[in-house]
Amino acid sequence: MEELFSRDAGAMRPSPIRALAKITADPVIISLAGGHPSPDAFPLGRIGEILAGMANNLDPASLQYGPTAGNAELRREIVGLLGGRGIAAGDEEVILCSGSQRGLDLLGRVLLDPGDAVLIEVPSYPGAIACFRNLRARLVGVQQDEDGLRIDELESVLRGLRDEGVRPKLLYTVPTFQNPSGATLAADRRLELLEISRREGFMILEDDPYSELYFDEGGADGIRPIAAADAGDVIYLSSFSKILSPGLRTAFIRGPRELIARVELAAQACDICSSSLDQQIVLELCRGDFLPQHLAGVRRLYSEHGEALLAALDESMPQGVEWNRPRGGFFLWMRLPERIDAEEMLGLAIERGVAYVSGRHFCVDGSGRNALRLTFSKESPERLQEGAKILANVIRDELSA
Repeated sequence: MEELFSRDAGAMRPSPIRALAKITADPVIISLAGGHPSPDAFPLGRIGEILAGMANNLDPASLQYGPTAGNAELRREIVGLLGGRGIAAGDEEVILCSGSQRGLDLLGRVLLDPGDAVLIEVPSYPGAIACFRNLRARLVGVQQDEDGLRIDELESVLRGLRDEGVRPKLLYTVPTFQNPSGATLAADRRLELLEISRREGFMILEDDPYSELYFDEGGADGIRPIAAADAGDVIYLSSFSKILSPGLRTAFIRGPRELIARVELAAQACDICSSSLDQQIVLELCRGDFLPQHLAGVRRLYSEHGEALLAALDESMPQGVEWNRPRGGFFLWMRLPERIDAEEMLGLAIERGVAYVSGRHFCVDGSGRNALRLTFSKESPERLQEGAKILANVIRDELSA
């Protein structure tokens, strides 16, 4: 029945991370692959209290269709949360969605036509790559370094597009504790990027699920969102998945009113509304002083995880292997000697009990063959240390082959 499928269906590709799900679900395998939060970070006690209270006095509205834009009280809480991040917003500039991935899809449908050029970091989040490819956009990679997206590379890419008579419509970035690299875009580059977007006439889509997960107070320095300095030039996407629970499926978009109104129309044709029950739980978690206290504990947890993996890598990795040292988030990016193919090495790593995601899945320009993403969020410090030692021995064997 291939002839019945749309051209959009023909552009769809499986997620490399989802493809590993069956393997990483095996408790024997130490998963440095999927970017799942640690169950220890879920506020189980507080959610249990909320659910118990709801069961005793259940509001039928929690089980009903809700407004497409989302629970009005929760949107007001989000306006306050955004203010704490330095981002000004009104209620009509915020819409809720069922996770950031749904937000990416909705924004892509509203903004992109087939063939539109989208600037995207190399490496970048594969969910965004898949979303934009499904919409048949043209993805144009921009290299980054330890300080995030390189402005000189961006200017070079833009010159090349101008020579073709092409103007990009959108730049997608995860500027803080990036997935997959763990890099954070330097403060001066954030301002330069905003100036360039205004000059060239493209929008910035700032995806920010990790900025609250800095390891220490110093890690929060220089991570003011790009959207905090804009006047409507930046679309800001964020989520409660990493700071509360991905099962609550609640994310939000902040953008110009005209854009949010179009996103709402797209959502009406997509899923009508996000879960009213999930939003009510998130609302209760956002009220009062619970969330700041919870985040302090979550930061300590992920700091311990990150430090455990970094220490184990320092101790066990052979010469010639390089990795960055993130100040927060879930990920780090490892580069192997040029002659090693991380995708080919994965089978051996899994046989020995550790999984990762090879770097080529994050790179729209065909690079990343000798790179891999390591995740330290889900596994315990002890298993992270064990996984690093196993991986180091796998790499050592590949180097000596």
